[in-house]
Amino acid sequence: VIVMVLLRNFTEADRYTGVLLAAYAAFGALRLARYNVEDTQLERPQTVKRALPPLHFSGLPIPGACGAVVSTIILLVYVHREGGWIGMHWPWFLTMIIKALPFIMLLLGLLMVSRVPYVHLAKVFLTGRRPFAYLIAILVTTALVFLHPELTLFTAFQAYVGYGLVRSAVEYAFRRTKTAQEQLGGESTEH
Repeated sequence: VIVMVLLRNFTEADRYTGVLLAAYAAFGALRLARYNVEDTQLERPQTVKRALPPLHFSGLPIPGACGAVVSTIILLVYVHREGGWIGMHWPWFLTMIIKALPFIMLLLGLLMVSRVPYVHLAKVFLTGRRPFAYLIAILVTTALVFLHPELTLFTAFQAYVGYGLVRSAVEYAFRRTKTAQEQLGGESTEH
């Protein structure tokens, strides 16, 4: 309601953008509420208990969604400020991304309330014993963040968002293929 009152003096395009941004915030609130309710294994629905290992979140975590948005904005500011190859040769690309950002945020909001499994990075990468090569990988990643923070953070957050989607799509395809094979196997034994 407050968003609607604040947006009444804006243009129609600004109002639509405001609604998309408010939806992102609402999805974030719903994500947080669901996480708090499902945080304990005892309170999780049976379908969630079986489907998700303890090292996964159900839906895109809020820090992942916020990181994807903020890293995109940081990269856009950097490219606009520094010029760079994209800024000089494709200025329309920057404009397109800026105009698409509210829709990207809506998509991220929908991913927050989805059941797409996302890896709990802290539990996977920061617990237990790891080989020495693991330490080297962390140091190289840290160096990249310091050398090229705009591009490294953008790539990391977009990869995290994309990984969850691709992994979920691949698992869905395998489940459908397995189900189809089981149905074909069942039909051949009936004849």
